[in-house]
Amino acid sequence: MMLLTVWTFLKSPLGRYLVAALAVFIVVSAIAWGMGAGDRQRANLAQASQSAADARATSGGDAVNAVAANAAHEAEIDQQSTENRDAILKAPGASAPVDPRVGDAGRRALCLRKSASRDPVCQRLLNPRSE
Repeated sequence: MMLLTVWTFLKSPLGRYLVAALAVFIVVSAIAWGMGAGDRQRANLAQASQSAADARATSGGDAVNAVAANAAHEAEIDQQSTENRDAILKAPGASAPVDPRVGDAGRRALCLRKSASRDPVCQRLLNPRSE
């Protein structure tokens, strides 16, 4: 009996207006919710993009600092190697006769340093076929 009363009400003009208003409310709410979700999605995407850009900038800065620190360290090593080589060659007795095999071993050890890589003696010693 109650179902019949509801059905009768829905068939009346007031019932039809109420159903239409409810349908319009649902459609408008769904559209508004969807638009809000799009705004949230765009905001989240913008935040993620900014975070990624910040991370790239930080990472790039860290890489530059690491390369610069490494280059400075290599320059210190090269300077020290050059000073050591010069000190050995200028030391008293440096011109004294030494077994050629011992001399070659010592020169090879010095020539393996980057600072000695352009020295003609080292180039001949390490690359005897390049002559």
